[in-house]
Parts: sequence; structure tokens; C-alpha cells
Amino acid sequence: MTSRPPTRPRQVRVQVNTEGGGRLRLAMVLLLLWSAYANAHPTSGSESSREIPKKDKTVTGVERGDKHPTSLCEGSLHCSHAERATENSDHKKSQASNGSFNTDLSGDTEDKPRALLLSEENPPQFAVPIYGYLCPAIGVLTVVSNSLLCFVLLKKEMRSPTNALLVAVAISDMLTGLFPVPFSIYLYASDRFWEYVPFEWCWPFVHLALTVPVMFHTASLWLITALGIQRYICVCHPLKARIWCTMKKTLRLIGIIFVMAFLNHVYRFIKFDYVAVELPSAVDANKTVVGCVRVSHVQDNETLQILENVYNFHYSVNIQFIPCVVLLVVNVLLIRTKRQAEKRRVELLRQNRRRESRMMRESTSSTLMLVIVVSLFLVLEIPIGLSQLFRSVSYPFGFTRENTSGAVVFFHLFFFLNNPCIFVVYCTMSKKFRNTLKHLLTPSCHRCTRPATEDGHNVEVIQLDIAGH
Repeated sequence: MTSRPPTRPRQVRVQVNTEGGGRLRLAMVLLLLWSAYANAHPTSGSESSREIPKKDKTVTGVERGDKHPTSLCEGSLHCSHAERATENSDHKKSQASNGSFNTDLSGDTEDKPRALLLSEENPPQFAVPIYGYLCPAIGVLTVVSNSLLCFVLLKKEMRSPTNALLVAVAISDMLTGLFPVPFSIYLYASDRFWEYVPFEWCWPFVHLALTVPVMFHTASLWLITALGIQRYICVCHPLKARIWCTMKKTLRLIGIIFVMAFLNHVYRFIKFDYVAVELPSAVDANKTVVGCVRVSHVQDNETLQILENVYNFHYSVNIQFIPCVVLLVVNVLLIRTKRQAEKRRVELLRQNRRRESRMMRESTSSTLMLVIVVSLFLVLEIPIGLSQLFRSVSYPFGFTRENTSGAVVFFHLFFFLNNPCIFVVYCTMSKKFRNTLKHLLTPSCHRCTRPATEDGHNVEVIQLDIAGH
């Protein structure tokens, strides 16, 4: 038998008896090749070749793309408290991802919230002795000293526009030191410093111990600035002082300053909210505590950081730097005026005009005390303003709250040291103030301030002419 030659694959030949058949044959061959390739390698867009996996899964509001996800426990009476707490936490995180608010979350794991823990935000070696013991002591001292100052200056014979400003400054400083005292003792001078701040203490601590004192301190700074300007007008332009430095206008100015001081810090009340979170204790891992997590209604961290920098810049420049510059200029002018007054007093003594010389000396003494008050205020206030300015521009360069927290503690100490300055200066330098205070504290000596005795001899009435006009 003859062997059969090997079978060859059948070839399809397409012959078209028409003009241009070669080109048409080539096109058809390419079409066949493309069709064969498409059948062997189906594209992702081919619905016929795609197998849709079946999932036995509940579709939540987040997967549907809803802005507010549907609660799995909503309408159910069988969800436990723990399940609802877990769901609430997940719901808040979903809101944060959808832009409802921004949660301040950080930590070792993604699910660990950064609750308010003072021992993490403040260096213990500085925060405990300064915030826990020194600042409360300064606060109590400020309340006592400034209360005495107000009692002296509110006496009927002591009332004047300048003294009204001094009373307003004393009240502002007193409240600045008073509000943080209970929180400092409870949270810094005890073992609570090492534990998460309880949820019920978060809002009062942040706003009553931090925000409200800043508001009163701002009012105090602006009142001191107004006091310096008023003193300059009274000394250098006494005729204009009769128009601008009246009691009515001074009281109106005090009210405006307090309102503006509060409005400038409203942002601190509305920028953050606090939500409760249950987490392991920072002291005992076997216990759970309810702390608080800071949340913001700002959608993204970048916008939040911009707002923080704008506020810090506004605080350091408009609230602190500009008033300090004005105070510095006024201080220089008052010092120059004091030197001119000293020369004038020497001339009056040479002319044997002792009464005018004595009056000028009292006015010069009042000016000197105000210059010292303003100078001390500037020495303690400028570092606070520089720290705020530094914080507003330093974070982009790698300086964070963590590596600058030690310096911030000392700047806050300057913040509290300002409060009792006025009382200390006037007790040290003014004999009239000391005598008036002595007669206020010792009622048995009140009879020595009467204008005349029984035998008709006049007795000097002790008055404190701080205004000098």
C-alpha cells in the first residue's frame, strides 16, 4: 500500500472576481484574524464574557454612596449598648470621610482615636509644677491683690477716668487668673494628669480654663494700651483731656474693649467639638475610661491648618503686636515728658514756687508708676506674642506642637505673671496708696482721715491721685 501523504490544514481561499480584489482579500483576512483574537481574549468591557460574582452582603449607606449612611441598628430594639457605641464610632468616621466633620485621629493603629491626654501634650517636668502648683498660687494671689486694688480705687474720693481703667484692668487680670485654678488643681496637681481627661471635663476645661482667660487677657492688654494713651493725653495735652478723657467716654470705651475682646476669640469656641469615646485607661490597661476626641466641622486637615495659622497670625499681630508697639511708643513719650517735667520742677524750686513744684512732683510720680507698669507688662507680654507668631509660621518648617510644648508652658507662665503687677507696683512706689489701703483694712484708723479734729486743727485727707488731673 502506498502511504498517504500527511494531511495539511485546510486553507480557505477567497476569490473575488472584481476589480481591486487583492485589497479586498487583505481586508477580509485582517477582519477574520481580529475576530479570532477577540474570541480568544475577551475584553473587560464585554458583558457576555464577564462573570459577576454573587455576594451575600448587606449594602450599607456608605457603599450606596449616601452622604449619611443608614444605621444597621436604626429601628432595632435588639442592639446592645456596645454595638450602638461601635456603630456610632463608625458612623462618625464615615461622616469624617464624607466631609461632615474632621476627626483628630492619630495613634499606633488606624482605629485608635487621639483622646485628650495632658501628659502627652505637655512635658511633665514643666507642666506639673507650673500648671499644677505655681499658676494656681499666682491665681489666688491675683484675686486677693486685685480685689484690694478695686476696693481702694472704687472709693468715692478715688473715682476718676484713669482709675476706672485701672479697675477694669484689675478685674480682667483677676478673672484671667481665677478661671483656670480649679482645673489646674484637679487635672495637673493630681494623678489625673496621667489619665485621659474625662468627657464631662473636656468642654469646661478647654473653654473655661483656656479660652475665657485668653479673652480677659486680651481685654486687659487693650485696657492697658488705652490707659497709656489716656495718661499721655492728660500730661501732654491737658486741654484735650477735658474733652476726650471724661468718665462717660471712659466707661463706654471699657465696654467696647470687652465686647471686641470676646468677639476676636469666638473662633476658639466654634472650631472644635468633643465627642465621648470609650478606650483603655492610660494608667491601667485592664480598665476602660470615657475620654473625649476633638472633632472639627471643617472638611479637610489642610483647610483646618490654614484657619489655625490665620487665627494665630491675627492673634499675634493684631491682638498683641500692634498694642505692644503702641504701648512702647507711648512709654517713650511719657519718659520724655517726665524728664521735661523734672527740669521744669527744678526751675520752679529755684524760683521758690514750692506749691507748684510739689504738684508737678506728684504728677511726675504718677507718670513714673504708669511707665513702670507698662514696661513690666511689655516685658512679660512680648514673649507671648512672639510665641503665637512663631506657632503660626513654624509648623510648615517642621516645628510641631510636640517639640515646642516645653516653651509654650513657660510662655503661659508669663501670661499669669502679668496679672498682679499693678498692685505690686503701686504698693511699692505709692505712699498714698499704701496709706489708703491701710485705712481701708484697719477701720479703727478711719477717724484720722476726717477733715478736722475737735480742737479745730486741720488733718490731711489721704487721697490717691493716680490720674494726676
